[in-house]
Amino acid sequence: MSRLWSWLAGRPRPLRLLVFAAAVALVLVEASLESTGGGGGFTRKYLLNLLHAPLYGFLGAAVLLLGGVGAPRRAAMVMLALGLVLAAGFLDEWHQAGLPGRTSSLQDLGTDLLGACLAWLLAREAAAGPEGLGWGHLLGLGTALLLLWGLVPALTEALPLPFLRP
Repeated sequence: MSRLWSWLAGRPRPLRLLVFAAAVALVLVEASLESTGGGGGFTRKYLLNLLHAPLYGFLGAAVLLLGGVGAPRRAAMVMLALGLVLAAGFLDEWHQAGLPGRTSSLQDLGTDLLGACLAWLLAREAAAGPEGLGWGHLLGLGTALLLLWGLVPALTEALPLPFLRP
């Protein structure tokens, strides 16, 4: 994993910018999708919310890639990545509030941020090299945490973000 991070983060800046642009494009595409209607119950709600994590995790990792090999270990880059993910999540929730069949919720925003934090931890461990704790353990723990967090929006009513009105 550390060799993969070093290789990706060591690519020329235009290529890393392309990865960032792809992550932004995926977020924009996801944000513009209209609901296909209700139904599906628990499983549908659970999976749709859970899919926010890898999407926003990719966005956070793409921001870190822009900073180069050591970016996941620099506080300023980490704060930038998490801040951009949080801002993108807020904008996504604001936009969703105006789409038919979509709602904005605090739970979705939490999933976005959790995905970005997991991506940061994985990138941090990869950047640490052999002395890292082991990305396998982090991936397992992060996946378990995401699966548990996914129960919150699936089993509760959406906690609306009333100040985010289109």
